[in-house]
Amino acid sequence: MVQENDTAHVAEFSPLLRHAIRLAREAGLTESATELEERVFAAYTTSSEWLGEVGEAIGQFRAREGRRVPADVAELLNQCLREVGKVWPRYGPESEGVGFWKRVLARGIDLLVHTLVAAVTGALAATLVMIGAAVRGASPSVALARISETTLLGLVAAGLGGTAMHVLCEGLHGSTLGKRLCGIVVIDEKGGPSSLAGALKRSVAYLVDSLFFGLVAFQKMSESPKRQRIGDVWGHTMVVRIATLDQSARRSGLRFAGAAMAGLTADGLMIFMELAYRLVE
Repeated sequence: MVQENDTAHVAEFSPLLRHAIRLAREAGLTESATELEERVFAAYTTSSEWLGEVGEAIGQFRAREGRRVPADVAELLNQCLREVGKVWPRYGPESEGVGFWKRVLARGIDLLVHTLVAAVTGALAATLVMIGAAVRGASPSVALARISETTLLGLVAAGLGGTAMHVLCEGLHGSTLGKRLCGIVVIDEKGGPSSLAGALKRSVAYLVDSLFFGLVAFQKMSESPKRQRIGDVWGHTMVVRIATLDQSARRSGLRFAGAAMAGLTADGLMIFMELAYRLVE
């Protein structure tokens, strides 16, 4: 229950709200801006009741207009929500989701990392084959040829390895190496840390999101106020800039190192097991 005296520490933000509504009208969001204005500047019995209505109205305005909301309007609304959140925490300012192209860059870096893991794993397997052949006094050429072939099972193992890397990195910390370098992180859509279950769901859905060179994800993100792709919706996650998170909400660098090590190890192990299977089948 919110008490009336809980609103004493809330700064006056009505001018900011009126300014945001005016800018929204100028941007062509006339109908939604008018509806927002009518709701937030109606008469309410108590200040706490008004603050709750402001939070609800701004949330519905954002959900309705999505990416059409200009950046300056979004920032003004966030400033208003910071005050509303002092009384009604559930209406606090939302973290802005990261756009499509930065996420593509992070995914590209992760693909390079995965390729490097595969190359190192292949080199390790080849080294072990040559050592084994030298011990037995045999030629390693046949075994090397077998592990050098491109097979369907090898492609599946590589795909599973890459998926395992993403699930472990994002589930245990929130960032893969690519995301870390791009300064972004996966979080729960409510603002909490990501989970392994959420990371698994979003990684499985990547098979759908990546169709048509990522057009499916691009379209879904363009319709989402939080820039969520299908995987984010399934996993109840979103991707935000690390800099926007409070220090208390960020997982440690040590945890990132551990998650990255676990992900890279799982990736390499999956590939190595498939190569070993070729030699014993």
